Amino acid sequence: MRRLPALVLVVCLLPMSVLGVVSVFDAGETVSALERRTLGEKPKFSWGALLSGAYTRALEDYYADTFPLRDVFLLGNTALGRFYYFDAGEEAILVVPHRGADPDVGGAADPGGGAEAAPGTSEAPRPAPPPETAPPEGQPVDPSVSPSAAPSPTAEPDYPEMSEVVNAGNIVIIGDRAMEIPYVNKALAARYAGAVNAVAGALPGAQVYALTTPNAGEFYSPVSMHTGASSQRDMIALMYGQLAPGVRSVDAHTVLSRHTDEYIFFRTDHHWTALGAYYAYTAFCESAGLPYPDISEFTTGVYEGFVGSMYGFTAKYPQSRALQDNPDSLTYYLPIAPSALTIYPSGRLEDGRAAPVVSKDISASYGNKYICFIDGDHPLSVIRSENGSGRSIVVVKESYGNAFVPFLTSNYETVYIVDPRHVNGKGQPRLNLLELVRTQEIDDVLFINYPFFINSAGYCAMLERLTEGAQSGASAR
Repeated sequence: MRRLPALVLVVCLLPMSVLGVVSVFDAGETVSALERRTLGEKPKFSWGALLSGAYTRALEDYYADTFPLRDVFLLGNTALGRFYYFDAGEEAILVVPHRGADPDVGGAADPGGGAEAAPGTSEAPRPAPPPETAPPEGQPVDPSVSPSAAPSPTAEPDYPEMSEVVNAGNIVIIGDRAMEIPYVNKALAARYAGAVNAVAGALPGAQVYALTTPNAGEFYSPVSMHTGASSQRDMIALMYGQLAPGVRSVDAHTVLSRHTDEYIFFRTDHHWTALGAYYAYTAFCESAGLPYPDISEFTTGVYEGFVGSMYGFTAKYPQSRALQDNPDSLTYYLPIAPSALTIYPSGRLEDGRAAPVVSKDISASYGNKYICFIDGDHPLSVIRSENGSGRSIVVVKESYGNAFVPFLTSNYETVYIVDPRHVNGKGQPRLNLLELVRTQEIDDVLFINYPFFINSAGYCAMLERLTEGAQSGASAR
């Protein structure tokens, strides 16, 4: 009888040992056909990286991405998932637990915790929005006016019906569209506004703007999923209502709500499309009193077969197959004025590398086509445009800003781009926003985010760190 346990042990361990040995000598796949993305690259060894632990962590990530028969095991996991995940059918609603992770940095949007109110508080009372002061779409704005306007109500589209929800959370799959559902946290919305106000107060020579865009859940989910504590119009209004008088808020909600029958948000990814970003850009130009080109004036291109972050978050659920089988297309709009992008990984304006403002040649094997906009996320980047305006702006953003920024090349000769997630943290480059604006004599500052970030303690802390250590005083201009 003692031989039986030994035999079972050999049968179980032998295949694992063989795979382990093979993985040491096998170069592995470089592209996952199943996930439609390029796999991680083997990290370069250095003693400094080894001693800090960065090398071993990177090696673990590399192995997890490239071990032998990886796609086979993933397919098996998906098949097994069908036995223990409820499949409510193609037209039913699936809700997946999720806390607003940002796939662009591989971590939670709220590392500090407390980004959202509990899902059970979805019927919390709505905050009263401030009076609407934004002008009608298409009308010029007096730049001397500094409104903190709430998004204005618009006619409601035909929303899908609510069916039985299998779990509590905030990723929703309806047919072939996946969406995030945020929850308001009033204290954090006030903290976000306070961080923006602090920048405006320290830079009296620069005009500060705040643009918070709703995501797809505001327009394509059942009514109960974008009302109460999940009303993005109300949570944006709540934050805008606490901005200082000199900060100009941008009403992206209204202009997007007028175009919900167009392709303004991806179905398999959490971002807006470049068309959605363009409509928000027109709202910014109206708030800033700037002209903007018609969408027909841009040269365009298309990437087909884009399966984005929402599929990645829900891949283990049977309903996510509808996302994989119905990929997005990504249309990009090239800058009208000749423009050049330089990326500064150090967070300082030195030792930069060139990259296209909008990339036209991303490999078909690379899954994240959204990286075509400003080469993705970096500590500090600068675009220099030949539009001759003489004006400059710094955009403080997360990845929603990436598709938006290229349009600014029609209005600003220099566009600085700062991603708070990639500076001032442990092991990250140092960057102070106030000093950047003062030393470069930047005219405008734009904060652009989507709802998960105005309700994020971690992101608010990142914004606050942007101003730490700067010397007090007015702008250098």
